[in-house]
Amino acid sequence: MSTSATWTARTAAACIALAGSLPALAQPPAPPATAAQPAAAPALDINSPAPRLFIRQWVRGEPVEAFEPGKVYVVVFWATWCQPCRRSVPYLSDVQRAHAARGLRVLAVASQEHGGAVDLERFASQQGDRVNFTLALDEQGRTDRAWMGASGARAIPTAFVVDQRGRVAWIGQPRAGLELAVAQIVDGTFDVAAEAAAAARRREVAARTAPVAREFHDALRAGDGPGALRAAERIIDLDPALNAEWSVAKFQVLASVLRDADRASAFAAGAIDGPLRDNPDALLSLALAVLDEPGLPVRDTALALRAAQRAAEVTGSKDPVVLAALARAQAAAGQAGAAVKTQERAVELSPPGPERDEQRRRLEEYKKKVS
Repeated sequence: MSTSATWTARTAAACIALAGSLPALAQPPAPPATAAQPAAAPALDINSPAPRLFIRQWVRGEPVEAFEPGKVYVVVFWATWCQPCRRSVPYLSDVQRAHAARGLRVLAVASQEHGGAVDLERFASQQGDRVNFTLALDEQGRTDRAWMGASGARAIPTAFVVDQRGRVAWIGQPRAGLELAVAQIVDGTFDVAAEAAAAARRREVAARTAPVAREFHDALRAGDGPGALRAAERIIDLDPALNAEWSVAKFQVLASVLRDADRASAFAAGAIDGPLRDNPDALLSLALAVLDEPGLPVRDTALALRAAQRAAEVTGSKDPVVLAALARAQAAAGQAGAAVKTQERAVELSPPGPERDEQRRRLEEYKKKVS
């Protein structure tokens, strides 16, 4: 299979896969099968009354029968098998810890749990006090439909913040602005109208992106690298920050399809200081693209190191997956001693089980290079 064909097959995935303990490249969303619809407001939007919770079993924490006026809640849709969900655990715990005295409750609702309450209970037991928030099992998907379905959200983890009025004030990924939103909502300084406008903007950009995304995928399937590049650039131009993952796609096209290493590196370097700067997932994807993308004529390890270092900065050096990627970049750049220290921290922060075992295996590899 050619490089472009291989890359096309990989971009068809719409979620983040995992290789060992590190996420594979976060791919641009696969194009929808039907034409994009106008960016109409969903049934559940910013400033909508929060729906009810339909819970089959409360696995950890006190039940929440209703949202009390004057209190703030974070409702996260989540699953134990979802690696981005598992990576969100320390962030959710930090949010709960920071605002517990003000009455905040963080609730993680599992609506897609393959093993039901058994998996949730096992996860809670393994995590111990790393999980200081409430875990609950959805009642046959009823909560999922009332929140995720009604809001148009498709990926987990997705968090909803319910404000003191019992209304939805914020919707998004836990690692993409939740901490700041909760702090402002608790303090009463959050601008709900501005957030509603931002949500409308995100819907507009997504609707305009969809048809160009189809052009991108069609061009790749046809072996038309220049056409794929033009489509990626049009998508980035719609909104470089909201479509940050498409900067990674552009890098891939330049580097592994068009094989223009100098132009790819120059573009990526600018993206690290620009639209990717505060997006840890996109920075992580870029670092791993440089390290792993097949067919690259040159691997710019300094570029991978810059992206991974910035991702570690944005995440406060407390995300073990980001730290493991940073250790890989350090090792690739010949910084074996630094890789050992970074990987030791990744092991320390990894949850017990296969993830920590894999991080330990990598640590031993780096130690051998030092000795």
